[in-house]
Amino acid sequence: MLDTRNELDMKKEIEQSLDRLTAPESLRDFARNIAWHSENKKPDRRRAGRRPWVTGFVAGAAAVSLLFVTAEMSPAFASMLKQIPGVSVAAEWLDTLRRQDGVENAAAHKYMPFEPVVQQFGDMKVSLADVYLTSDKLMYKVFIRTDALKEHIAKNPDGSLSLDRTADFYAVESVDFDMIEGSGSEDLITDQETGEPILVISNIIDLEPEAVQAFLQGNPDTLRFEIYAGTHASGRVDRQYAMKVPFSPDQQLKDRIIQANRRIEVKGDPDIGAVVLDNIRVTPLNTYAELRLDNSAEYSLDLRLNGDGKEDPVKLTDNNGKVYPLVSYETKYQPVHDRFQPGVIKLTFNSSPFFDETVDRLTLHVGAVEVSDWTKSGSFTLDLNEPLPKPIRFKNKEMTITETRYEDGFLKLKVRQKSEDRMSVRFDIPSLRPDKEKSPELWEAYYGEKADLRKERIMPTEGNEEYELAFMVPKQETYEIRVKREADPVRIDRTIAFDLR
Repeated sequence: MLDTRNELDMKKEIEQSLDRLTAPESLRDFARNIAWHSENKKPDRRRAGRRPWVTGFVAGAAAVSLLFVTAEMSPAFASMLKQIPGVSVAAEWLDTLRRQDGVENAAAHKYMPFEPVVQQFGDMKVSLADVYLTSDKLMYKVFIRTDALKEHIAKNPDGSLSLDRTADFYAVESVDFDMIEGSGSEDLITDQETGEPILVISNIIDLEPEAVQAFLQGNPDTLRFEIYAGTHASGRVDRQYAMKVPFSPDQQLKDRIIQANRRIEVKGDPDIGAVVLDNIRVTPLNTYAELRLDNSAEYSLDLRLNGDGKEDPVKLTDNNGKVYPLVSYETKYQPVHDRFQPGVIKLTFNSSPFFDETVDRLTLHVGAVEVSDWTKSGSFTLDLNEPLPKPIRFKNKEMTITETRYEDGFLKLKVRQKSEDRMSVRFDIPSLRPDKEKSPELWEAYYGEKADLRKERIMPTEGNEEYELAFMVPKQETYEIRVKREADPVRIDRTIAFDLR
């Protein structure tokens, strides 16, 4: 069951979006499943106009540089760039994306096992490029040019372009592998010479390692993809196309896996015994790490992301001083048990030392994390007629309700939280949430027009000790209020070092 407004709001938004989309049912089921775990996916810093379906936090997206095709680039890379429609006008964007997904690092070392494929389907020209298969991931980019896009271009407030809601929906799916989870996005770019719009779909799909091994043992010579297109009004796919990319298992480079198993003890926190770095995986594209809480089944782990960008929540550095920036992180998924592990996060770092023989040591600095209750919570009973102030004891810290009132359909409270007892807390009244089937209008107001009026979480700020809460509930004499720790910052500030050899 979902426990926070953000989770429910995101689920509602995604479900409503799905009702307007046409896609293979496997894609729709996947997106619905992700909606239930949306709170564990940090939104990335993308420009308006990109239509993400699932993604993680992207660091430093504003820092971009130009991509120049020079003689120093491998012939295969230069050839690929020429075959991708719109690359000349999307150079800045494409360079940023390739830095993030690791393609630039691999291409710089002449590791490009797949040649791009370009095919024409009626008036639609499709380029399939940047295809990489690793031990547990499949990555690919699709560039679509068709006249059907021209009538549905919308301009965002920042001047960027996107497609309106009546535009056809396009999806690209692997035929060889079942999709577990992953990240994907859409961008609309414009050809500078012709002015034609080009839709760019970029996907990174997580795979089961066993499935990849089974695929390779069959000695395949192609990777197969299906392109789906359909109108929003139809509710189903009405056009489907097949594409293949030449493939040779002999060209695959194996990932390097380092079992770190390093602990960082956390003192003075009732919920955390230690933060553990389980393993590091170095691939030709990127570097990955798993970070978890000791008691991962009871609490969820997130990174402490500072909006000012002055401090990285985690920082990966090699013995030469090179920094590998954090690209994304996500809650770990167990395909065998079909569930997420809230206390385990997978970190993806930009680029890797895979090809650098001078790198024999990495250090991971963990600045701060955020911890939330996953299975545990507290509760208290509030009587509107009881004397105030009313103290509340939660996780060895104390808060005080100083004022209660009911007005305009909301239960409103003032809560005092002293600086020494500071904690990020979610208050909730689960028994009084509206039911969609029994009270559809109330449900719509709860998650729609009145959602912003609800204030159910204390997010402590420096110098502030009193906070207001507001619950959209019917008027009663007493309320049973649940209390949960949510996205509460925990300072770690420790460094773990480990050898790669």
